[in-house]
Amino acid sequence: RNGSFNDEISIFDPEDSLREATVILSDDDREFSGKLIYEGNGDEKDYLIDKIIFKIGSRSEDNDANLNSKVVSRHHARITVEKGIYYLEDLNSTNGTFINGKLIDYREKVRLNRMDSIHFADVRYRIV
Repeated sequence: RNGSFNDEISIFDPEDSLREATVILSDDDREFSGKLIYEGNGDEKDYLIDKIIFKIGSRSEDNDANLNSKVVSRHHARITVEKGIYYLEDLNSTNGTFINGKLIDYREKVRLNRMDSIHFADVRYRIV
């Protein structure tokens, strides 16, 4: 190259990066992994919610989580993920779907929060 070469030197000042306040997230603000952890004494297993529409029921090949309880409906409930937020819907199950002890209505879309307790009829899970 012809002409003079100008080197620009930039200096990192750690004080510049400390000007914004640190924000501490509450448990409700943190993203969770979307995993159903079984909280019973039976032979159920844990499930990773790895689909946008995750179906829960008994004895059906088209469910993502097959529960062994005789009182869980064949197509009991589903969890949907929209923009990183998890929602639970009951699919007109015979024995109901509960979040933290509260029965949810058929096709009511209820937002799930980290550590919510979920009952699919008599099978209890916690979402983490």
